[in-house]
Formats: sequence, structure tokens, C-alpha cells
Amino acid sequence: MTGNFFKLSVFVLIFISNLALSDETYLCTFGQQERVVSIIYQNQESKLPCEVRYKKEGTTETLWRATNKTGFCEEKAESFVQKQIDWGWRCSNMVSSSTPIVVNPGTPSDSEMDIYQLKVNFAQAMAAVSPFRVQTLMYVQDMGEFPKRLEDIGFEREQMRNSNRISDLKIDNGVIKIKGNKKLGENTTIILTPRFTLGGTTIEWSCSSNLNLLDQELCNYDQNAKFD
Repeated sequence: MTGNFFKLSVFVLIFISNLALSDETYLCTFGQQERVVSIIYQNQESKLPCEVRYKKEGTTETLWRATNKTGFCEEKAESFVQKQIDWGWRCSNMVSSSTPIVVNPGTPSDSEMDIYQLKVNFAQAMAAVSPFRVQTLMYVQDMGEFPKRLEDIGFEREQMRNSNRISDLKIDNGVIKIKGNKKLGENTTIILTPRFTLGGTTIEWSCSSNLNLLDQELCNYDQNAKFD
């Protein structure tokens, strides 16, 4: 009886493990950092139900699930991976145990590297101005209106001129205007425009810039965007 139970247990474990086979796994790298995006199928033939899992710094979370919509998980995973690529990550599609298929293959050209580096610098500049967006939200919550200038949220213009990627920053009636330096381009202007959403309970920001990142989802290209 014990032997039969052991055999049955092994069979169940093998069966369960087969239910969680990953049909597609994307490995994305940025320097020493790694991210893994996997599509998990409970039935390899029908590819449903399915879920998209995201592993980051040792933590795995499920981003999407589908039970009856064919292609949903694949579409979501590919779109999510493309966003990582747009932000400068290098991603490969690891098909089963075969040779990896590189999503952005080959040695990048000088122009591709230029765009890649611009996107990295842009992302870091946007991260640097996040505190100003937070302070703007806090000001609105306290005062009921957008700050008219940088000093309204407790900063001075002179403090804005020693960043690695930003040579100047100001606020004009709630609109945050950013001027780049050599890494972003000395003539680069990024404009973050706030608007109330959800009945005035929160703020969403729209981005426009005369820096063409070839990706309108990152920031809308506006050749007429000016700092002054």
C-alpha cells in the first residue's frame, strides 16, 4: 500500500509540474540587472488558462491571467517586454531549451546606441524630477491650486543647476519645465503638464519634449517645446 501511495505521489508531482510549463520566457538585462517575463500555460495544446509572470529582484508576481481568450497572455507579455526594450533593456526570448532568439538582434549601430543612451539619460532625468511632482501634489492638496513657481514648493532656481542631466528647472503655473545639459542635449526641453483626474482626487502628467526619442509613449515629440 505504501509503495503504491509513493508511486501515485510521484505521478501527481510530475503531472502538476507539467501543468506549469513555461512556453515562453523572456530574459531582459540592463547592466547587472535581470528581469524575467514568462508565459505559463496549464494546457500546452490549448494554451489556456494562461498567466504572465514577472520576476524582479527575486520576487515573482502575476501581471495578467486569461481563461478563455486565446492570445491574450502572449499579447500582454510581448507588449510588456517591448516597453522594457524601449527603456533601454536588452531582451531575449528563450524558446524552450533551444538557442535564445534575440528580440533586438545583432550589434547595435552607432545611431541605435545613441537612441539607447538618450533613453537611459531621459529615464534618469525623469526619475530625478519625481520629487517635484510629489511636492506639486502636496501643494495642491494643501492650497487647492497648482504652484505658480518653484519657490512655492520650497525650492530655489539656483538649486536646480548642478544635476548630471538637468541644467535648469522651473515651475510655471504648475507646469514643470526641464532644461537638459550635455548628456540630454543642451537645447533639450522637457515639459510636464499636470491635470486633475478622478474628480480632482489625483494628478496625471503629460510629457512633451523637443527630444525625439522615437517613442511617443515615453514622451510626445514637440519640436516647438521651449524652456523659456
